[in-house]
Amino acid sequence: MEATTTAQINLIKKLSPEALTIIKELAEIVKPLVDNVHQAPQVSKNYYAEYMGILSRSASNKGIEYIKLMAITLLYLGCNPDGVNNAVKLLSN
Repeated sequence: MEATTTAQINLIKKLSPEALTIIKELAEIVKPLVDNVHQAPQVSKNYYAEYMGILSRSASNKGIEYIKLMAITLLYLGCNPDGVNNAVKLLSN
């Protein structure tokens, strides 16, 4: 797993207590998927394809706002920020 960056820490600090509660609850659900990604051989640069799989599976036609919420959850879990951002960009098109 990637080290948590200053940007990730600052993002988490800006969340409202309610949003942080939601992120923590989602993180408990998503953590096994993230652990599986990071334990397997890396397939794509910064894990973007692997994160895209997690985001697209969880989004299932829920829209870009849900994808962004899940992306914040991945960042909360310490996922590679570049990989998460690339995955979100590709799913947003």
